[in-house]
Amino acid sequence: MTVVEVTGYRPELRRDALRLLSAFFGEEGLEVPAPLLVARFDRFAADDRNAVLLALAGEEVLGIVTLTTSFGLEFGLSAELEDLYVLPEARGQGVAGRLLDAALAWCRAQGVQAAYLVVLPEDAAAGRLIPFYQARGFVDEGRRLLFFDGDLSGAGGET
Repeated sequence: MTVVEVTGYRPELRRDALRLLSAFFGEEGLEVPAPLLVARFDRFAADDRNAVLLALAGEEVLGIVTLTTSFGLEFGLSAELEDLYVLPEARGQGVAGRLLDAALAWCRAQGVQAAYLVVLPEDAAAGRLIPFYQARGFVDEGRRLLFFDGDLSGAGGET
């Protein structure tokens, strides 16, 4: 197996990060138009409350994980593992585990009190992701994620 290094985002990795995120959203069936993804990524990567970590084997970028933090009353500082993606040809080689370990290390370094993630129903039904995360300490608490389906356009614009 090739040695995999996980590194924090650097501007020279922008094209690779966007390529991986675009592939991730495509595989998940999530529609994020390319110009919007680029604008959101640039804003996300510039915010020090967020992290973008990439797995590299030499010069080849194999995977990505993104995290964002927020502060709330229940947990204090918490982090959402937003996106974890590994190229199909690199799967089954421990790359996702390395990315997850690095993500949790980043959380610890930030003083995060709780880390969580969302698994889409289709991925849960496929039966691979939940056992992967549970084997690494994540617990299904039975909470449900509900999205507001109304108009929030007066909330101050978005990129």
